[in-house]
Order: sequence, then C-alpha cells, then structure tokens
Amino acid sequence: MKNLYCGVWSFQNPTSGICAFALRGGKWERLGVYGTEIPAQSILAIGGDTLLAVSERRDGGAVVRYRLGENGEPAVIGKLDFDTPLMSYVSLSPDGRYAFTSSMGSPRVKMIRLEDDGSMRLADEWLLTGHSVTDRQRSAKSHSVQVSPDGRLLAVANFGADELELFAIDREHERLRLLLSVAADIAIRPDGAFLYASNRSQNNIAVWRVLPGGLLDSVGWYDCGGEGPRGIAVSPDGGTLFCANNDSGAVAVLPLNPATGAPGRPVRTLEVPAAACVRVR
Repeated sequence: MKNLYCGVWSFQNPTSGICAFALRGGKWERLGVYGTEIPAQSILAIGGDTLLAVSERRDGGAVVRYRLGENGEPAVIGKLDFDTPLMSYVSLSPDGRYAFTSSMGSPRVKMIRLEDDGSMRLADEWLLTGHSVTDRQRSAKSHSVQVSPDGRLLAVANFGADELELFAIDREHERLRLLLSVAADIAIRPDGAFLYASNRSQNNIAVWRVLPGGLLDSVGWYDCGGEGPRGIAVSPDGGTLFCANNDSGAVAVLPLNPATGAPGRPVRTLEVPAAACVRVR
C-alpha cells in the first residue's frame, strides 16, 4: 500500500476533483486535488496504473479515466459523457479492459471498453426493471455494481426493486447477459455440496457448488421444466429437485447429477394449478 484516493460528493455543496495521498515514512502526505475541472467525482475504481471515477451529477454524468504517475499523481487521459443522471458507482474488471457503472437516477447499467490509447466507448447497456414499497423505489435504480474476482460475473444492486441482479460478462460479443434476477427460492442439497436458486425472470435453475469456507462456484443455469419457477426442494437423498412452476401450473421432477449437481430434463410433471411452494420429506 502506497497511495490513497478519495472521491468527494455533496448535494448541498458543489465539489470537484479527487484527493490523493501518498504513504511516506509511515505517514500519509497529501499530494493534492486532481481533476478539479470535473465536478462530483464521487465513486472510484482502481487497477494497476488506472484510476476511474464517476461524475455523479443530476443533469447527466461521466466516467473519468486517470493514469497514475510514478508517485501516484492522477492525470486525466479520458472522459466519456452520458445523459444518465446520478451515476453512482464504477467497477473495473480485473484485467482493466472494461468498466461497469450504475446510476441512482436511472435503471441503466453500462459496460464500457477501455482502449489502449486512453479513450473509452460504450459497449453495452442494460435497463433494470421492477419497483418496491417506498417513494424512492417507484422504479428500478442501479445503485452499485461489482465484478467478480475472475472477471466473469457482474453483480448489480437494484435499489428500486430490492433485488440483486447477476450478469454474465460476455467478452467475445461485449454484452451483458442476465443470469439471475427475480430469485424466488433457494435450496441446498442435503450433503451441503450444491446450492440451487429458482430464477423466475429466466425460467431456469441456477446452480452453485459450495466450496470449503462457504464460497460459491457457479456450475451453470438449467431449464426448470416449465415457466415461472417459484418454490424448489431437493429430495432427502439428494438425487431429485422438485420445482413448482407457477405459470405452467405444474411441479417438474428433475433428476440431479450426483457429480455436478446439475438438473436434467424432467422425468415427470405433476399438474398443480398455480403451483407456488414445494416441500418433501
């Protein structure tokens, strides 16, 4: 650790620039304030010699790209403006090739390519949906974003809908692919080896392997055997997953692969109008 950077933001008092500090002789020394011509640079992301900031303005925001000097001084090398209000978060992929932003003033999630010459371009954009119970939650709002350590997944906090959205990052096509949004139920195989979630928005079952220490490793997403999956349950022997498909009006009986935990195609469908919850013993 040798440098500290602090973004600043306030509705009451106009702010601008990024404060930079250096650790010298065990003490933090202020290097200065940089990018003062750009207001409301609130949230930062850092990787290697790249520092990113979002300009969180009511009338439209921006992503600002800095290159860090030998002593850590930031120098602006690129700026990408948007009409998106209150851009509230930025996250950088582990390889520094892509940035992802959210906005408390809109449902927009952006995927931005960082070019070698310092420029940036919008690669993809996703509009979240949904709402919740308070006045501030009348529509979807993408409060924050976070890239997984391996750079494969993007988690988005949808403040407006009280939901966590999970996207796959498709680098080949430079797209975001929604994997998990309206998760209705979760189940764990009796031996604790696999975790399952019903994904209503995509009509599938998400599967994770449970690693030592409680970490999760994604196995994949599998057809739920119907539409509108809600309640799910795993049989006591861990060999079968039952899925209540609400829109289909049926319970799908799905065999589970003992090694991978993956559900197969339904071996039986039990007709239950408006099926919502399923439990087994």
